[in-house]
Amino acid sequence: GRPYHLHMDRRFVIRESDTVGPDIVRLVVEAPRVAAHARPGQFVIVRANNNSERIPLTICESDSTEGTIAVVVRAVGRPTIPVNAKSVGEHSADVLGPLGTAAEADHFGTCVGVAGGVGTAIVLPVAQALTEAENQVVAIVGARDAYHLILLDEMNSACGEVIITTDDGSAGIHGFVTDALAALITDRTVDFVFIAGPIPMMRAVSVATRNERTSGV
Repeated sequence: GRPYHLHMDRRFVIRESDTVGPDIVRLVVEAPRVAAHARPGQFVIVRANNNSERIPLTICESDSTEGTIAVVVRAVGRPTIPVNAKSVGEHSADVLGPLGTAAEADHFGTCVGVAGGVGTAIVLPVAQALTEAENQVVAIVGARDAYHLILLDEMNSACGEVIITTDDGSAGIHGFVTDALAALITDRTVDFVFIAGPIPMMRAVSVATRNERTSGV
């Protein structure tokens, strides 16, 4: 018969696996069809093995030439642990996507990407797209401590300015992303805010920008 299973075994191969934080890995996966159509802000549904649960993961990077996408996975429960544990050369059973509505990347003016924890992986591709659209892009990246800050080199490359906050003061400003955003809004006009992180953080950012002439997602 046809070598169908041999073909399946080569699908969604893990090209790279890098630890970027505590229990957080960045995986580069072969997924040519996804890479060819991915837009900033979209995600994939990943299943590590044939009997694994499906989990949504944001497409952090895509390379249509190489036919790869990158996702960031934090091991926080049974569905994520098998994906997080994948090694180079292994493969995922399914990578379905790209899914979701792509983020706006128009010319707004001054844009702020507010990222909490692994939400940095969501904000990064949007920040890159906003910079390419000739916006002035500032990133505010927050985490509980210095060890949980991820993708800072990539964010520095994507943005004109990166402001770091940590809950314990071990890196950057001692405080929360909302504190840094409030100071930034006081200091200059902000035209667009993009937020990704824990729900309480996103709610607090929404409140902080409610009375400003700022559009946000």
